[in-house]
Amino acid sequence: MVKNWQLFSSFCLTAIVSLLALEPVRALTNNSCVTALDKQPRSVTIVTRSQIEQQAVLSRDLNQILNRLVPSYGFSSRLRASRPTVLIDGAPLARLRGIDPSIIERVEVLPQGSDRCPIK
Repeated sequence: MVKNWQLFSSFCLTAIVSLLALEPVRALTNNSCVTALDKQPRSVTIVTRSQIEQQAVLSRDLNQILNRLVPSYGFSSRLRASRPTVLIDGAPLARLRGIDPSIIERVEVLPQGSDRCPIK
């Protein structure tokens, strides 16, 4: 009976540690509303490091890389004079120029209209 208790407590501890290691993925949108990515009403395009590295051979400009990898991506297009929100590790950035593509782990692109934040 003691062995079963030790095995059960070990399993529970492992499960708790695994749950604590998980962090929710959050997105900050145009109106500074934070929601979990899995709660976003629309799809999110994720560009991985390997995709960025492949495209960086052709151009080191992140705008051009994203233009080739993300459908309907147009950094210069604006609606009602609003600018796309660019964040690096949660900190806002004015523009993408000057960012070295080799230091980027991944890029998450939310489509237009994802700034409504219906779910918190």
